Amino acid sequence: MLTVARKSANGEQAGPRVVRARLHVRTVSTRWQRGGHGVIARLTAVLTAACADDLVVLPGVGMRITRYQYREPDIAVVPADSFETRNLERPPALAVEVASPSTRLYDRNRKKDVYERFGIPAYWIIEPDRDSQRLVVFELRDGKYEQVAEATGDEPFSAGQPFPVTIRPSALVRTGALD
Repeated sequence: MLTVARKSANGEQAGPRVVRARLHVRTVSTRWQRGGHGVIARLTAVLTAACADDLVVLPGVGMRITRYQYREPDIAVVPADSFETRNLERPPALAVEVASPSTRLYDRNRKKDVYERFGIPAYWIIEPDRDSQRLVVFELRDGKYEQVAEATGDEPFSAGQPFPVTIRPSALVRTGALD
């Protein structure tokens, strides 16, 4: 069985995972992967520019949810003292997933449930379609995620958690200088 400890010891960063005795394999088309990585890079830059001194923005950091459950959000905002941690064992302040057409339902349902139980205060899902970009924002309220915002296209979203920052979904799929 692939456990988080074995995964870390082997230095593996991607691939199949075992969740509740089911094997989950994430596949991403090459076309989306290029676009998704660009969105991750641009959002990482925007978040880093606004980030509080006691936090750090990390793309692809691992989270050890339980002994047998591991997740790796596309972006996580973590306490600065976690910078050297290989696998977070406490919730980050923010987890962000960039949804592809094939992962949208999983990100909005199963992954959201896992992040909610782990206690991540804020969870964002970015849908970076070329024709229609969307950011959906969830925040923990009494232990349950509540959708608190949705922004599309050029519409700005002004976050308060984990720090003040404004995001325009359309700016994440553009090339060139950031707005």
